[in-house]
Amino acid sequence: MKKYYWLALIPVLLLVYFWLFSKAFALISAPSDLSVVAGVMLLAVCIFTILKLIFYVGRKF
Repeated sequence: MKKYYWLALIPVLLLVYFWLFSKAFALISAPSDLSVVAGVMLLAVCIFTILKLIFYVGRKF
């Protein structure tokens, strides 16, 4: 039964990642250097967590 709860959370997680990606690209295109660095860091964290989740699910199933 827990497997179905995790499957139900996938669309919510995708929406959160899409929102974070849009914020990261908005920060990257900002004129401030600090905003660009924050955008790159946010983008790196998003990509790292996605890869980590892919490898975790790959080992689990």
